[in-house]
Amino acid sequence: MALFRVTQEFPLVGDPPTQATTDRVRQRLDDAAPGTGAAVDVGIGRMQVEMTFEAESEERAVRMAKMTSDRALGSGPARVDVQRAT
Repeated sequence: MALFRVTQEFPLVGDPPTQATTDRVRQRLDDAAPGTGAAVDVGIGRMQVEMTFEAESEERAVRMAKMTSDRALGSGPARVDVQRAT
């Protein structure tokens, strides 16, 4: 088993979310996958979510991240990046 940092990017349409909305998103991610250190960064037209998963492979970590975002956000990412966490 190894630790992997998975970054998912989601498109945003319309007005940027408020800080309260961003905090709720982070809380939903934490509730869906406790202990993954969910971090949410919002930019123009996109939201980036970073989480750390313990998994046997990069592919498994990505599957876990996608399942979490689907459960917490109701959608999958437009882009995913994974790297071994240090």
